Amino acid sequence: WGGRRPARSTATAAGLMGIVSAVYAAYAVLVLREPGDGGPVASRDAVLLGISGREEGVARIIVAIVILVVSALTVSLAVGVLRRRQGARHAALVTFGVLGLVAFAASLPGLSADPPRPGAPFGVVTALVDVAVVVLLLLPMTADDVEDAERDRERMALRR
Repeated sequence: WGGRRPARSTATAAGLMGIVSAVYAAYAVLVLREPGDGGPVASRDAVLLGISGREEGVARIIVAIVILVVSALTVSLAVGVLRRRQGARHAALVTFGVLGLVAFAASLPGLSADPPRPGAPFGVVTALVDVAVVVLLLLPMTADDVEDAERDRERMALRR
C-alpha cells in the first residue's frame, strides 16, 4: 500500500466510491432475493412498455446482475484509487463521470412525474456523489498524491 498515507482527497474519493458500490450491491442482492412469482401480472410501467410479468421479472434479474458487475468494478477502482494507482484514477474518472450522467438522466423523468417517483431523489443523490468523486479525483492534491506514490513505487523497484 505504500509508505505514507493517501491524501485526504484520495481517501475521501475512495471512501465515497466504496459507499456507492456497497449501496448498489446491497440493492441488487435484495432484488435477487426477492421472491418472484413469475406470474402474468406486470407493473403499470411494464404494461406501458408492452412487457409481461414474466419478462419484467427476467429483466429485473438481468438488471440486478449488471448492477452487481458494475459494483464489483467500482469496488476494484476504489481499491486502486486508495492504492494510488494512476490507471485506477483515470478509469474511475471516466466510470464515475458516466455513472453520474446516467444517474442524473435516469432520475429526471421521475422527478418531473406527478407525483414524483419515490426513487428519483436517490438517483439525484447518487449523481451528486458520483460528481463529488470526479471532482475529488481531479483535484491537484489527488493527482500529486497518485504521482508521488507512483514515483515511490518506481524508486523502490529500482532498488531491488
